[in-house]
Amino acid sequence: MEAAQIRMQYQMTVGDNIKLRTEIAKLRECFNYKMSDIKQPSQMSINSSQSNVSDNPTSTQSDGQFILDKTIKIWDGGNCRVLAYSPSLATLVVSQPSASPLFPGFGIRKISTLDFKTSQYLTIHSKTIRDVSFHPNVDDGILLSCAWDKTVKMTSVISNAVVQTYENQLPSWSCV
Repeated sequence: MEAAQIRMQYQMTVGDNIKLRTEIAKLRECFNYKMSDIKQPSQMSINSSQSNVSDNPTSTQSDGQFILDKTIKIWDGGNCRVLAYSPSLATLVVSQPSASPLFPGFGIRKISTLDFKTSQYLTIHSKTIRDVSFHPNVDDGILLSCAWDKTVKMTSVISNAVVQTYENQLPSWSCV
C-alpha cells in the first residue's frame, strides 16, 4: 500500500514537473519576444484625450525614452506645484489653490495611485504652499507642509485634519 502511494506521489510530481517546464518554456519565449520589441525602436503616437485619465495602450518603452502613459487632470487653474507620495496609502498629494471663493487659501488634492483618480481637496494654508513631505521612514499618513503664510503644518491625510501648526518669523521654502 505504501509503495503504491509513493508511486502515485512520484507520478504526480513528474507530471507537475512536465507542466512547470512547459510553462517556463512559454514564459521564456514570451520574455524573449518582449525583449526584442524593446530593443527595436518603434513608431509611437500619443493621443490627447479630454477625459480625466487617458490610457495609451500603443505606448511601449524603448531605448530608455520616457513615454506618456496616463494623463491625470488635477485642476484647470494650474499652480499645482509640489507633490509628495505615501506608499502605504498609495496616495499622491499635490498642492493647489482653492477652487471655491467661500474657502480661500491653498491646500492639497489627493490622488489614488491604485486607480489614478483624484479625490478629496483639503485647505491647509492661507498662502501658496512651497513644499510638502511625508516622513521617509515612518509612513503614518502625516504630511508636513510649509507655505508663504509663515506656518509649517502637520496634516493627517487619513483623517483630513491639521494636527499641528508651527508659526515662523519668515516664510518657509522647504520641509523634510
